[in-house]
Amino acid sequence: MMRFTTGDILIRKAHRGKLQEVVYLVQDIFVDVNYRNQSGQTALHYAAFYGHLEVVLALVEHGIPLNLKDKVTPPSSQCFSHMLTM
Repeated sequence: MMRFTTGDILIRKAHRGKLQEVVYLVQDIFVDVNYRNQSGQTALHYAAFYGHLEVVLALVEHGIPLNLKDKVTPPSSQCFSHMLTM
């Protein structure tokens, strides 16, 4: 059976753009916003890649740095490149 950490759940919620759930996890449950998955990605990477600006802003307000890098791309670049294609 696969088990998820609270960090994994935060990433999944950010990926889906679930703002209220992300804020709840970070603010009330105190999930680490800097948690990285096996690929080195954070909730910010997913929120930025999928264009969930409100989630990006909430994560930044809760202390996640904008210049975090995964194994490939910094999230600010992902966000800007996604916005250019909109």
